[in-house]
Amino acid sequence: MLASLLVLFGGNFLIASHRRSQADQAGYVSCPMTTLLSNRITMEVWVHNESLCYDNDIRHLVQRGTIEEVQQVQQHLVARQKQQDARQRFLQQEQLSRNDG
Repeated sequence: MLASLLVLFGGNFLIASHRRSQADQAGYVSCPMTTLLSNRITMEVWVHNESLCYDNDIRHLVQRGTIEEVQQVQQHLVARQKQQDARQRFLQQEQLSRNDG
């Protein structure tokens, strides 16, 4: 029984260590425990951009870390980027019109 417990916890540690290593190599960072998915079933969240860990919009979208939620987050980020691009174009046009006038 003791050997089984050692294999169980040792195996869990090895698998978690392997996953962390793969995530690090792929450029992911782990969000702090108190950010996304706090008090949820999923214990860790890995992101490419660490600022997403603290984004309230993302926090509202992500409840369990399912594939559907990941897709919703991706759509949200694409829409946000389009909005920022449109804002940037508008500001550039405003600047050009001020320079011309």
